[in-house]
Amino acid sequence: MKKTGIVVLALMMSIGLMACGGKETKQSEGAKTESSAAQESAKAGAEKAKDAKEIKGSILEVKDFMFSIKTDDGKEYALNFDKAPEGLSEVKEGDEVTVEYTGELSEVDSFTGTILSVKKA
Repeated sequence: MKKTGIVVLALMMSIGLMACGGKETKQSEGAKTESSAAQESAKAGAEKAKDAKEIKGSILEVKDFMFSIKTDDGKEYALNFDKAPEGLSEVKEGDEVTVEYTGELSEVDSFTGTILSVKKA
């Protein structure tokens, strides 16, 4: 009876160790996935910077998730964003700025690109 009890306990311990080992593998795979995602995001950022365009004008209005700009030739554009672009907090209405962005601007359609930065001109 003692031998059967020892075998059962040994079997239960080995099953427990196998379960713990499986969790560690999944966590390390998750870390690899997060690392891969960060690398892909960095590559996407580099590609965006490569395709970047600039527009110069004056800030008409700044809101929580958008701002509008008027160029020297009188065209007005509304630029929306999910996360405030670099430098937006340093400018105010009336400031002359240079906006670096990707995508296409339109006076009629909404902006679907990404604003990379806003700098005082």
